[in-house]
Amino acid sequence: MYCVRCNRIRRPRSLAWIDLLLALENLWGRSVDLVKPHLLDPVIRDEVLEEAQPIYVAPS
Repeated sequence: MYCVRCNRIRRPRSLAWIDLLLALENLWGRSVDLVKPHLLDPVIRDEVLEEAQPIYVAPS
């Protein structure tokens, strides 16, 4: 399971979200669900956030 966090993207929100979803599905070759951390199911939220590891950090 992966937890992806991203900064605001300049494209309209819905299009950027879809672009990210499709890019991740293409990269990992599997279905991806994008959910904001505060909207994760409470049953799995703590486990998902605890196991989250950065795989890319954009330069500031």
